[in-house]
Amino acid sequence: MVLIAVFAGMATAAGVVLVQALRLPPVQAADGKSAGGGPAGPYAKPSAFGTTIAANSIAPDVKLSEPQIAQATNGSIVTVTGYDEAEKAVSQGIGYVYASSGMIITSYSAIRGASSVTVDTAKGEELNVIALMGYNVSRDLAALAVLEGNLPALTTGPAEVVQEGDSVVAVGGQGAVARATVGPRRALGGVDLIGMSAALPAGAPVLNEHGKVIGLARRDSLVLPSRYISDLLAEKRVLSFADMLRETGVHLTPAAPER
Repeated sequence: MVLIAVFAGMATAAGVVLVQALRLPPVQAADGKSAGGGPAGPYAKPSAFGTTIAANSIAPDVKLSEPQIAQATNGSIVTVTGYDEAEKAVSQGIGYVYASSGMIITSYSAIRGASSVTVDTAKGEELNVIALMGYNVSRDLAALAVLEGNLPALTTGPAEVVQEGDSVVAVGGQGAVARATVGPRRALGGVDLIGMSAALPAGAPVLNEHGKVIGLARRDSLVLPSRYISDLLAEKRVLSFADMLRETGVHLTPAAPER
């Protein structure tokens, strides 16, 4: 009953789907079947809090080249677009599949001021967003739940796996890869951030040489450590975009047409 109350103001169908999604299903086995023995179809695991499954099985100590990282992230990078009530685009950014069961991590900037959001894969497929699973303005971070399951998720590791001088790679739209070197840590607004030697695509996942996501790139040439992603998801919030607009007081409108 508590969960049902949270869904007030959301579409009835989406609310029902999300209630079902929050019941954790069996973890998918490597052979494509669920641990319970049943088949794992393309929509078999629409769980917002499901188990993260790596897009590719990579040995933890193997260092990858840029082409290998680009291949490993193929299909995991998405484009997030926010729309106002008139269905005009007001924000956009990059995101990635955090959990194969339907969790997308992106920047708050990608959904700022949005009444609705779309998530598009590199193949042009649109995923069905069913809820906002939390956001943090100061950390420029947001999480979205989508209906589809069995998505190619990236493995997100602790930020401590990189140190100053290490090489990292950010993967942006169209599979574009940008390399940088880890710099000194910086504290900004009470947030511990990782300095970079070069600007990286905002909202893009930043991976270490072993192919694990260690953080999310920001617009200020800094990287938000992945532990903040864990902190956000630990709150287990379920919101509508109307809730976000009420909380932030941000309502964006497109520019008036020229006369």
